[in-house]
Amino acid sequence: MKTSKMVVSLIGPPGSGKGTQADFLCQRFGWAKMASGDLLRERQQINDYTGKKIKEEIAKGELVPTLVVANLWFDRMEEIHQKGEFSGLLIDGSPRRVLETELIRGALSWYDWEDYYRVVYLDISREESTQRLLAEHQGRSRSDDVAEVLEVRWRWFEEEVRPTLEDLRKRGQLIEVNGEQTRPEVFNDILKGLGLDDD
Repeated sequence: MKTSKMVVSLIGPPGSGKGTQADFLCQRFGWAKMASGDLLRERQQINDYTGKKIKEEIAKGELVPTLVVANLWFDRMEEIHQKGEFSGLLIDGSPRRVLETELIRGALSWYDWEDYYRVVYLDISREESTQRLLAEHQGRSRSDDVAEVLEVRWRWFEEEVRPTLEDLRKRGQLIEVNGEQTRPEVFNDILKGLGLDDD
């Protein structure tokens, strides 16, 4: 098998299974994980202005400003770097904006990790996204509430994330995977796209 020392951004629409595939990859290769959602949830537990503001934005389904998220990334990367031998890093859910792509590259360059960087996009339709998330929240949330938050998330996906995908695609830096397959099929296609399959 080829070297598995990589930094991989895993991005996709709501309900695309990013978190599941991120866990699969980290378990398989022993990579550290950096998920903006997890970092933001941890940060909102600090009961200061920023913590409260993050909580409000997440509750509305809005994107937290890039500057806030980037600060959390740097803290996490420093923590990983301090541990010594670098085996790899999975970035779950970012970049979501063109600016975030540049900030991630800048941070990776600081730690001499930029040559390991790859971006994987899990592509699913809006219909599939809606079905998955309604099923996931069945019995826990009103379908109208889920649909309302999902509408907001898809709106910013189209406005913010879609241009980021186009930018990466033009640069030839985007590995695209059909996220509507079974989980094992998606995982195998990710491995192939990264050159980490056994073939």
